[in-house]
Amino acid sequence: MRQRTVGSTIGNLLLALVNATLILVLLCLFVGLQLANRVSSISNEIARNLVSLQPVREEVGDMTAELADLRADLRVALEGGEAFGSEAAQRLTDRLDRLDTRLATAAGQFERLAASPELLVDHAIGRAAQEVTQGISELRGCRPADAPGI
Repeated sequence: MRQRTVGSTIGNLLLALVNATLILVLLCLFVGLQLANRVSSISNEIARNLVSLQPVREEVGDMTAELADLRADLRVALEGGEAFGSEAAQRLTDRLDRLDTRLATAAGQFERLAASPELLVDHAIGRAAQEVTQGISELRGCRPADAPGI
């Protein structure tokens, strides 16, 4: 039987350390590549969504114009003395006010997102990081604390 010397044992330990380090570097590179691919796909999706928001922006503009026309027509009908009950007019005015408020809120949120796409990018990066973390956990066979056991 062959005897091991302290020098050969240390040499084997250093070789094992180099091997483990290389494996960890490869694993980190793989995870980094997966994260870069995920971020790229999400940023492309965001770019497509921003382009597809243009028709929605135009629709909001059209609804705003229609709401203004409806409000003007109602004002003309009320001032013109046409046979229109004050209770019905009040209900219509209240509905128009609620619609106007909802439209203004939606338009404000839309403009905020369109003006600062970095919010969408930050959300996308956070989502990608979360998905990569989950993928690594599944790769290792780990489960979060709140996940049901097998």
